Amino acid sequence: MHFFSPIRRVNTKVEEARVGRKANFERLILEIWTDGSIKPTDALKQAREILVEYFSYILSGKDNKQDYQEETNKITEKTEIDKKLYDIIIDELNLPSRVINALLREKIETVADLIKVGREKLVKMKGVGKKSIELIEVELKKLNVQL
Repeated sequence: MHFFSPIRRVNTKVEEARVGRKANFERLILEIWTDGSIKPTDALKQAREILVEYFSYILSGKDNKQDYQEETNKITEKTEIDKKLYDIIIDELNLPSRVINALLREKIETVADLIKVGREKLVKMKGVGKKSIELIEVELKKLNVQL
């Protein structure tokens, strides 16, 4: 199994450091090599954000097994719903043919495509006006989905 990582190599070094008169500090030196798709500083910032998220989760007390299982179940249910949206083509929605044709012209073929595009881009599309968006939202509400 191969994993993708833009990080090629990391070296760490801890050395004694002096701050003013105090000499009981340590300095962490990180050397980060990447494949060029990300800057080393950006990679370090992302790693920091991930660690902060993990540690804040642990400190929040939500790290017990039951909470984890509930969270996993919610994610699984959401993924299953998302997969179903790819199966529903926009022709199945109760929309006027002019609206469906306007969406098809923009390569929007499934409900998932419609959600990805979002309300802002729909407003700018030719043939899709305020009334059309209201009709789309009514149909999506029937599927328990929002734009």
